[in-house]
Amino acid sequence: MPYINVNLSAKLSDEQKQALAQAVGQAVTVFSGKPRPEFSMVDIEDGKSLFFCGEPLENGAFVSVGLHGRFDLAEKDAYTTAVTGALSEQLGIPATAVYLTISEFPTWGVLGRQQTGRE
Repeated sequence: MPYINVNLSAKLSDEQKQALAQAVGQAVTVFSGKPRPEFSMVDIEDGKSLFFCGEPLENGAFVSVGLHGRFDLAEKDAYTTAVTGALSEQLGIPATAVYLTISEFPTWGVLGRQQTGRE
């Protein structure tokens, strides 16, 4: 289950949030072993005060993704491209104002215990 946190300077409607959640969740299919986007958890925080180099980032985004497992750079790059494209197409956020991190975890807690992926 990927956890995707999207911080946006813009304020969104519920419909925009739903469409964005769908797009960033669907994009996880680029990762091997993550073919089911319906298991993605997406947290959208809009109307944030984002600053870059001390200046307000009027139309920007910071996306943080947590994944169970390890993935190669090509998969991470494909995900970054997909999310950046969705933010641009849906919200008009330029690629130069999208920042994204991916954290990989060897274990992940679910169903009351830590999973290693080897069960």
